[in-house]
Order: sequence, then structure tokens, then C-alpha cells
Amino acid sequence: MSIFKSSQKSYAIETRKLVIFTAASVAGIFALVFLLVSAPSWAPGSGSNGDGLSRGAGEAIKNALGAIPVLPDLKEPMNILVLGVDWNGDDLEGFTGTRSDTIMLVNVDPERHKVAVVSIPRDSRVEIARGHGTNKINSAHAMGGPQLACQTVARNFGVDIDHYLVVDTRGLTRIFELLGPFEVVVEKEMRYKDATANLDIDLKPGKQLLDPAQTIGYLRFRHDATADIGRMERQQWFLRQALEKARDPRVLVRAPQIIQAAFDCVDTDLSAEEVASLLSFARQLDSKDVLTATLPGQGETVDGVNYLVLDDAGTRAIISRYITHQDSLQTRRHRRFSQDLAQGLLQDPEAIKRRMRIAIKCSESMHDYAEDLTASLREKGWRVRYLIKAGHEDCQHAQLNLNTTRITRPMLASLEEDLPLIKDWPVVVKYGATAGSDVVLVLPDRGGISRWYEKDARSAFVDVPDSRSLADAAALTVL
Repeated sequence: MSIFKSSQKSYAIETRKLVIFTAASVAGIFALVFLLVSAPSWAPGSGSNGDGLSRGAGEAIKNALGAIPVLPDLKEPMNILVLGVDWNGDDLEGFTGTRSDTIMLVNVDPERHKVAVVSIPRDSRVEIARGHGTNKINSAHAMGGPQLACQTVARNFGVDIDHYLVVDTRGLTRIFELLGPFEVVVEKEMRYKDATANLDIDLKPGKQLLDPAQTIGYLRFRHDATADIGRMERQQWFLRQALEKARDPRVLVRAPQIIQAAFDCVDTDLSAEEVASLLSFARQLDSKDVLTATLPGQGETVDGVNYLVLDDAGTRAIISRYITHQDSLQTRRHRRFSQDLAQGLLQDPEAIKRRMRIAIKCSESMHDYAEDLTASLREKGWRVRYLIKAGHEDCQHAQLNLNTTRITRPMLASLEEDLPLIKDWPVVVKYGATAGSDVVLVLPDRGGISRWYEKDARSAFVDVPDSRSLADAAALTVL
């Protein structure tokens, strides 16, 4: 029994109450992915709750929470294919014949307590399942719906797809209206008009509140040098930035309207019980438990058609390590070596420091700070190889980029001990993106707008010389 677009009308009362609660988390960010990364940490009380909620709203939330049944545990890992499509103009069959502009392969793993979100470029050149020949992967949904899309992903990447979830971008506009404006970091100026696609994008860089139309424009913009790759990275960042919206108790008050909007724009084969178990798992997650990656590749023209030809080694490494968890022999050797280093940390704490190659990426305005950070890490024995100067638009988010497969969680934990500011930084897999380094620390621009630098002003990085003057900038308000 599927929750959305189901022909079965006899839902249990408990299921209806469960959906009311889950919809606030599900519907906002490509439905399921929002659910996976949201972990509400609030508890409503009576009267005003300090966030401007009225007594009536607080009581409504309290009553809704009281009606929620006990949620089942997620016991097995699950692979879910999330597709974002354009509405085709048909109110009854709005998903039919549409290409998927957004393709995300999501692995939910309760054993490892992790969620991996792997974006597949829509122009990836693949073999479409069921004898449809070679084409762009986004054509699979147009040819045969979510079933053919799932079969195509399974055939090309050796992944078992357990469930699918298709989101109509037109319906997302209505959901965004109900959820209210989103605080988003716009990395660069974005301008693009397309009357056919009903797009009129005109965004300035900086942290700002976006209305529904602007939010859709931010998520769909791809008309710059980074094209589809840049758009996928923005979508991944939007998932993280929107966590605060999922934690807003006022969203729950609008749950009935959100549910109706979700019915109109989501198609999935997930059952109510499966969504319940996903919610149970999601409540235990922090943002650091969510890892994102994009399959690497290069643009090529084949028979007059522009494709993205995926890098075979990089694609296999990402899929095997984060989706199927069946590393290749070479990768396993690297990981065993790294794990041996981690296990020997107590006996030889310098081993990991000698092994890990670090690069620091920043804009010109942060160069002095990056040099101080480099000196501090080197004093502690870390192998910082070089600084990477980048443009402002490439340094708006604090993050850890993993460039090789040999870096393990214990190795990163060792770095965090000497550099506490990175403990909650998001991890982004970019295998092969920066030659000669295993890990790249991306420092946000001065006046920084990444929320991972804004959370706690009291924990500024005190080991950096002359950091007091720099700490006046929001960029140096670190975790």
C-alpha cells in the first residue's frame, strides 16, 4: 500500500495520523530526502514557546504529537531512487512521458547509521533497460516511467533498487508556499529565462530568504560553466540548509495542506509502514550522518549528441563504497591499510598524520587565515601539501571534500581531534577532483554564510594566530 497516488482508499486511522506528522518532513525537499535528513529536536509546550507560536498553535502541535503511534524500527538497509520531473500538463497523468531532471540514489543504512545521497547527472550516457538502446539516463523515465528508470540504474550500476519516489516540480511550488520562505545560500549570481519551462531566475549571491518561485529557480539553475554538476551540488546543499525548516514546529500546523499538496506531486511505491520506519531512523540522525556525492564524468559529443560520459573508476568507487558497500579489491586494500593505521593510533599517533595528504581551499580574502591554519596543522604534525585559491562562488560552504578512497572515518576523527571546528562539517565525496591530496578543507569566504560557521560564536578557532580580528567576521564563527 503506497502512501501517495494509491488507488487503495482504506487507510488505517493510525496511518493517517502518521502521515500528518511525516508530511512536514517529507514534502519539502524532494519529499523523501527531506524526511531522511530531518531530525526534529523541539518539544512544544503550553502558551508561547519563545518562537512566536500562539497558545492555540502550540496546543495543536501537542495534540498532533500525542496522536502519533509508536514508530517501527528500520531494520534493513534500503536503496531508494528519487526522481524530479516536470509536470506534463495533464492533471490526471502528470508524470507520464516526462524526463527526470533530478536523479538521486539514496542509501539508508541503519547498521552504519548513515544516509548516502548520490546524484546521477541527467545527461549520463547509459544503456536504457529493456532494449531501449544507448541514451541519456533521464530519458528512461520518459520511456517507461519509474519502473524503467529503476531497471536502468540497476543495470548500469549494479544496484538493487528497493523503492522509487517521483516528485513533480510544479507541485513543489505549492509545498514551498505552505512551508514558507527558505533561508538559502545563493553562491553566485543566477540569471535565466525560459517561458516554456516557466522559469524566470534572477538571484543575487548571499544568504537570503527565497520565495517558492525563487527556490525552484535556485534548485533548477544550470546555465553556467558547471551546468548540471553545479545544479546537483546546489540541490545537495539545499537539503542541508533546509534542515532548520524541518525543525520548525510551526510547519506541523500546516500538515493537512502539505499532505494534500504531496498527494498531488509525489508518486512512490513506499508503503506507510516503510515511511514510518524511515521516520523512526531519521529522528536519530544528525547532519553529519548524511554524506553526498556526485558521479564523476566528462562531457563528450557522440554521434552529434552531447553526453556526460561517466568515469568508470570513480563511479564504481562511489557506488561500491556508499551504496552497495562492496568495495573493489584495490579499494579494500587501501581501506585495510587505513584501518590498520587507525587501529595503531594509540601506539603511533603520528602515523595517520604522515599518511593523510591535506589541501586547504579558500578565496583570496581568506588567504591569510588559511596560511595561519596551515602553519598550525603542520606544527601538530599534519601533512598540509598546498593551498588552493578559488573564486568567491566556490568558497561559500564549509565542507570536507574526500578525494581518495583510502580515507576512513577513524582517520577523519584523528584530524577532528586537532581541528575541532570541522567535527560537524558536511562530507562531500569528490574522488579525483584535486590531484595529490586525500582531503580538502574548504574555508568559507570572509563574511561567510555557511551555517556550519555560524552555529556557535564561542568556539572560534583559537589556535590560529591573530584570529581575534578575523573572528569578527561571520566567516570565522565556527563549530
